[in-house]
Amino acid sequence: MSSIVPTFFAYPSSPELVAETVERAVDNLKEKSGVTVVHTWRETDIAGRFVAEQVLNKISDASALMADITQLNFNVAYELGFALAKGKRVVLTRHKGVQAKHPLAADVGIFDTLGYLEYQNATELETIIRGVTDPAPSLRNVYPLNQNAPVYLIAALLRTDQVTRIISRVKKARLFFRSFDPQESPRLSGSEGFEQIAQSFGVLLHLLPEHISDASIHNIRVAFLAGLAEGFEKVLLLLQDGEEPVPVDYRDLVTVFMHPSQIDDAIADFAPKVMEAMQETRYFANRQGTESSRKA
Repeated sequence: MSSIVPTFFAYPSSPELVAETVERAVDNLKEKSGVTVVHTWRETDIAGRFVAEQVLNKISDASALMADITQLNFNVAYELGFALAKGKRVVLTRHKGVQAKHPLAADVGIFDTLGYLEYQNATELETIIRGVTDPAPSLRNVYPLNQNAPVYLIAALLRTDQVTRIISRVKKARLFFRSFDPQESPRLSGSEGFEQIAQSFGVLLHLLPEHISDASIHNIRVAFLAGLAEGFEKVLLLLQDGEEPVPVDYRDLVTVFMHPSQIDDAIADFAPKVMEAMQETRYFANRQGTESSRKA
């Protein structure tokens, strides 16, 4: 009989029914079968303080990530992207008994294209966990880096002044880019996001304030892409318009702007880092080519 691979289980703290069911299933595995290779973020909750870096370390050490998408939030979407970029097997779950709140997985487009398994109690979830026995095939080196359009960015459905300024400043910095535009395609697939981030030298994302229409869908997509960028170790600029909505856990990831001029400063700092990443890649490619010629 195959053994469960080391697994990290990410899930939202709300609704409580999901949290309780996940923890009960993991506890049942330990108590009934002595399975100790499945862990949750609760174990990194030190004195009530969630430490994001510890969670990412746990995911890096695991062979698989289970992520519950019953209620989508920034943390789970980010951790899912990070795990995929690190080549982990990913299994998504959803509690049948909970009515999902907006945004729905189908609206965002990432999660339903990856597929998910449903459960209605801890026993059914335990069975799903027991099925995580095989390592994932690595896709990290499948996609070549894009030298012609080194930056990937995501546009917003509504072109506010802040959104148009970001794109304008990227063009002014002479950074050629590829983009996802929800006005042209309403849904972003998980495979497309993975491929685009893998091909990039730099990734520029921005989070919308919660009062902006479509912010909930846009920000979940951004969280997923940011996690991919972090996992692939890309040059990442994650802009946030105002003081929300990134949770405190991941606040260090973002560059907050309160005035349009701060957008200019952030992109001015981002552009040379992208160019440096491109130059390093060319240097190593040339060096490898020279060494191969000498051996020949």
